[in-house]
Amino acid sequence: MKKLLIIGVVLSLLFAPGLGEEVQALENIEPEFDLYGNFIYTTFADDDLVISEDINGETFNIDLSSALGFGIGGEVNITPEISASAEYVRFSTSDSESFSEELNNDEPIPQQVFQANIDFKMVVNAIRGNFVYDISSMIEEEEVPAIKLKAGAGYYFGGLDIEFQVTEDGEVVDEFSEREDFDGGFGFRIGAEIEQEIMEDLSIRGDIGYRILDLTVEDENFDLNGIEIGAGLSYSF
Repeated sequence: MKKLLIIGVVLSLLFAPGLGEEVQALENIEPEFDLYGNFIYTTFADDDLVISEDINGETFNIDLSSALGFGIGGEVNITPEISASAEYVRFSTSDSESFSEELNNDEPIPQQVFQANIDFKMVVNAIRGNFVYDISSMIEEEEVPAIKLKAGAGYYFGGLDIEFQVTEDGEVVDEFSEREDFDGGFGFRIGAEIEQEIMEDLSIRGDIGYRILDLTVEDENFDLNGIEIGAGLSYSF
């Protein structure tokens, strides 16, 4: 028992200074908060989001396979290299198509024109968290931009809106609208970003990542995997 006690004392004397330095180093880290905003372009992998059909000899095309959006969030450092961030993102895409038909009558009745318009819109929202690792310190160059690897998960939700309208000689004769909400679900994202300071506390940033996500609407599955490309600004304080 005495031997164990002596060994414990010796080990503590040997390693205590190193542990103290590590703790002191962590205590000396000043938290740095970044607020950022991005414009985002993204793609969706699901083939069902691209529709092409022939209706009365006219081609009907709807394409919801890509979207524009934005993200806003905040990031705080845990260690000099590791940070955590939380963000809200929103993607939105829409497309519309119309087709018309003219009815020629033998009777002296003015020509009638029927026109149908259909609009599709899809919105995807997410609340995401990320772990961020800055690999800039591995580059043996001075004044290199911050290069960060990111991995995270988030909760996604949104829906599809469809509006259909039929007009006859410019007057609405029939219309309907329908809203289909996605069943909320979790998705994952991996990526990288680069950040360059342009003035004190203000930086420009670029971001690229890949999203893994499946959402359903009334048991119909949508493959919303896709690439995300973003660009924006961040402010440190």
